[in-house]
Amino acid sequence: MLETFGFVILLFAVIIMNFINIGCSFLLKFRPLEQNSQRTGGILVSFYEKSSVKTAIVQLVIALSFASVSTFIPIYGISRGIAGIGIFFTVFAAVALTVRVGTAKSADRYGVNIIFWPGLAALIISFVVLSFADTLSWVVIAAVFYGIGSGIATPMLSVVNMKLCSQDRRGAANAMLFAAMDIGIGFGALVWGGLSEVLDFTWVYGLSAVVVLIACLLYHLLLSKNVDKGIILSVEESALRSDAQIT
Repeated sequence: MLETFGFVILLFAVIIMNFINIGCSFLLKFRPLEQNSQRTGGILVSFYEKSSVKTAIVQLVIALSFASVSTFIPIYGISRGIAGIGIFFTVFAAVALTVRVGTAKSADRYGVNIIFWPGLAALIISFVVLSFADTLSWVVIAAVFYGIGSGIATPMLSVVNMKLCSQDRRGAANAMLFAAMDIGIGFGALVWGGLSEVLDFTWVYGLSAVVVLIACLLYHLLLSKNVDKGIILSVEESALRSDAQIT
């Protein structure tokens, strides 16, 4: 759309979509949940959920790698003389949307770990391809793998996040997860921007792949052991099992 209509039409389209989203939000129906009257901490409680710290850490690290794509792909295309680089976002969005449709059901059937690990692997492959890509064909291949990876990683972390918290804290848990993503993307843009001044994009995307590897290690150490045959143990279930072991 940007290449065809320019920035003005693009911005108006985004504004219209935001108004549509606001309108749709009024159609949502929800059932109020009973609040835990024993919780204290004032306004901090609305933004912090202890059970979400681990998922937020993994999400933040993954988002650091996302920043190298969302911020620098246009400059990357110019620096390598690749025309039509905007197709990366079109392909990536289409693939991510397609993958997300079946992600939840696949996780229920095969387990969260079975789905999540290939997603991280796809992200690594996408960054490796971007590190050496010099034609639009390679960029499209990278976009496909990036769409698969991002279409799996974020939804699966959201599933883990929701299962680890109590039902009345899902709002705070969700807010914390997306705050971690925003912080990761914002801080990542600063980091990759500074590195791109002294290193070429081969290093930027190569290091992005390393960041995802770090996210793999963190997920293994912090979260994967809480996955029992693809079902994340809730706080209540974990407590019941602990009591059973003690008795």
